Amino acid sequence: MKKKMFLLIAILAVTISSHSQNKKVILPGKGKLDIEKFDKKIDFKMNISDLSLSELRVLRNALAARQGYIFKSADLYSIYRQTSWYDSLVYKRLIAEEKSNGKYGWQKDGQYKRSQPTYTKEEIEFIRKIESREEQLRNDNRLPKGAIVNVDNIINPYQLENIDKQLFNALGRNGFAIVPNDRLQLFHFYEKNDYYNFPSFVTTDLYLQLFHLYFDSSLRDIEENKLNPIVIKLSQQMFDKMTQIVNDPSAGKRTKATAAYCQAYFAIALALAQDKIPAGITQQYQQTVKEEIKKVNNSENDFSSYLVTPMWNFSTRSSVHAVTTPDPRKSNAISRR
Repeated sequence: MKKKMFLLIAILAVTISSHSQNKKVILPGKGKLDIEKFDKKIDFKMNISDLSLSELRVLRNALAARQGYIFKSADLYSIYRQTSWYDSLVYKRLIAEEKSNGKYGWQKDGQYKRSQPTYTKEEIEFIRKIESREEQLRNDNRLPKGAIVNVDNIINPYQLENIDKQLFNALGRNGFAIVPNDRLQLFHFYEKNDYYNFPSFVTTDLYLQLFHLYFDSSLRDIEENKLNPIVIKLSQQMFDKMTQIVNDPSAGKRTKATAAYCQAYFAIALALAQDKIPAGITQQYQQTVKEEIKKVNNSENDFSSYLVTPMWNFSTRSSVHAVTTPDPRKSNAISRR
């Protein structure tokens, strides 16, 4: 049994070792740099003249990655995590920092002390050599014919799943590119970018949409918390006043008719706001009120027979009411709203 277990462990170890040896993490670019091999000895005399800005940046930080340094730049951290060796070195570095600085590197003053990578003289010279070349590329203003952007100086092309030549050509020619997508909202793009640690260029269209969403949310809050109680109070007071006029023996016939109509109107508003039809509605409008409430709740695509106008359509869900009294010009008690 022990021999079988030992054999199984040996096979597993060989498999893992073979996988590690065969793994490749190739950077896009002319240099075809394999990051998986950066944990081995790096040739400090290598020719870097053909390397892109992106390749140079990753190569320069390889010396820190080999020490398990945790990069603040998400793209660097992500690209090195694709190797078979980086995560284990990070773990070892965190353990060492914890032993020297307390748990997870936190000090007594509440500050987190992250140790910086150290370099040999030869490594420092190599880093300076790369930095000098990076500066040359950044200051090179020569552009391909018809281009306004040097796409060769994009520092994170390795974050793209596929390098689309049409996309890069459009970026170089226009400074931007438009690609088809099925996202429903603008912020969906930014959420995805944030999830994948991909930098976003925040444009004015996103700002305007966020402003619209904020303004819309503010209006909803005002309506629910401020306007709604005021409308209910107003509707209740108007309903009570119309009920008083309807039951006033001294009120004229036309005045009572107009008051009954308006009473039904405010009864509908109260019922929709409080889910309860108020008592005291005149018999003439009791059934009408019930039918109107049913139409509103069902959002029926039908016109209101009560409002006596084709202006109101329940399917619009609008909050603007158009009211026409039976004959407001002949009323001497209630003005048209």
